[in-house]
Amino acid sequence: MMVTEFMSPPRVAGLILAAGSSRRMNHQHKVLAPFRGCPMIEHVVRALCSTPLSPIVVVTGHNADQVGAVLSAYPVELVYNPRHLAGMSTSLRAGISTLPPSTDGVLVALADMPLVQPEQIISLLSAFQVNPPGTICVPTFEGQRGHPVTISNQYFEHIYQLDGDIGARSLFERYADRVVEVPMRTHAVLVDIDTPEALAALRDHES
Repeated sequence: MMVTEFMSPPRVAGLILAAGSSRRMNHQHKVLAPFRGCPMIEHVVRALCSTPLSPIVVVTGHNADQVGAVLSAYPVELVYNPRHLAGMSTSLRAGISTLPPSTDGVLVALADMPLVQPEQIISLLSAFQVNPPGTICVPTFEGQRGHPVTISNQYFEHIYQLDGDIGARSLFERYADRVVEVPMRTHAVLVDIDTPEALAALRDHES
């Protein structure tokens, strides 16, 4: 069977998951926690806005008004997920359901990964373009898989069927033969901030 290739650059949207309630952060909303002079989520938004991703959707939930105020100056679309307490799958569905029908794929980023830079995103987009449609591109550092990831629109229906606190990792298991690992030169794709200790360690490393 002949493998279809993209005839033109694929149209890839950006999706930032920022709806969680930060249960492990002792009631501090991690995406609004200051880092390098601004809320953590701003670093993620700036990185995506510096790439060809379009549109860029931010899914909010917990403290949605505050997150929206922080991002008011950025060219992003805010989507409120009223079911955010039911888990990550609801935010994935809420975000993907707003994407244009012409979208070939989506780059899913986490709002608590402030070290990711445009260079890593561009590398993922390049891998997504040169591989056949239907590819899932995952960044790696020293053999470990991280985020963000690019997902073909062929798997959107699968995502709509997810339930609970399940993210894109279920795709990696079900469609393992379609996963392309993209090696990175930085551990940024592995660093997500889930606890006060992790945030303190990141700040200490920066000082």
